[in-house]
Amino acid sequence: MTNKITIKIILILLTTTLSSIGMSNEFAVITNIDNKLDSLSAKDVRSIYLGRKNSINSIVIKPVQLVNGNAAHEFLLQNIIGKKPKQYKAYWTRLIFSGKSAPITTLKSEQEVLNWIQNNSNGIGYISTSAITDKVKVLYQQ
Repeated sequence: MTNKITIKIILILLTTTLSSIGMSNEFAVITNIDNKLDSLSAKDVRSIYLGRKNSINSIVIKPVQLVNGNAAHEFLLQNIIGKKPKQYKAYWTRLIFSGKSAPITTLKSEQEVLNWIQNNSNGIGYISTSAITDKVKVLYQQ
């Protein structure tokens, strides 16, 4: 019985470790290729996705986000925002009901983000690095 528990714990730890290794350098914030922005800092990305910034260097931005469960979304929450999905949702619920911000448009897939960004010159979104194409500009990568 103890051996089974030990093996399960080892498998859980191994899976967690491999997941975090696989997530490193897999996150990119992108914009339209014609957008005048050249880069963003992690602080900028955090401020955008916490509804604190709607422009950078006098350039108005329109962010989109991915649904919960997407790897890039989970990376954003864990490594940039520092919130769990439920905390992030509660944060945005308070922001919206207080009238301090409008909700960020949520898209279902990275392909939808890519399409939306290509059609919106002021768009900002995030995807996994493996989904980057030459039709978008990378502003931040981790």
